[in-house]
Amino acid sequence: MVWVWNSDIARTIVPDIVGIHLSVTLVPTIGGSYSYNIDYLTRGKDVGLHTSPTLTGRVGLATASVTAGVLEVAEVFLTQ
Repeated sequence: MVWVWNSDIARTIVPDIVGIHLSVTLVPTIGGSYSYNIDYLTRGKDVGLHTSPTLTGRVGLATASVTAGVLEVAEVFLTQ
């Protein structure tokens, strides 16, 4: 039954990775960004739900930049 799930037809319909990514950025010369990714892997050795929070800091001269609540839904099809 595994061969059906890993067939080209099944892989065309169901992506290998389905994810929701949220990021917030604030850089008024000193600032940082935070992103939180939730990915569900549908195939491979690590099938299941995976999260990856990331916090970064920035210091330097920059124009003021604020990005709040960027939400992205991702579908990834990997090649074999």
